[in-house]
Amino acid sequence: MTPEEFAAKVEDLRAVIADKITDLEEDPGWGSEDDRQEVLQALDELIVQAQALSEVLQQDHVEGEESGEDVP
Repeated sequence: MTPEEFAAKVEDLRAVIADKITDLEEDPGWGSEDDRQEVLQALDELIVQAQALSEVLQQDHVEGEESGEDVP
């Protein structure tokens, strides 16, 4: 997967999340308590993974600059 393809998938996920926020504003009673807790757990895990990916990408960028590689 190219960086552009990955960025497009991330943007798709952001759009899904934005749509769900709008849905919840209109229907705050969405799902059972158990369902909502399951979604919260999945979101918490997504946050951890996104932070880890961000750190790796930033570290690779810094290491590339330090080694003199052509890093955009």
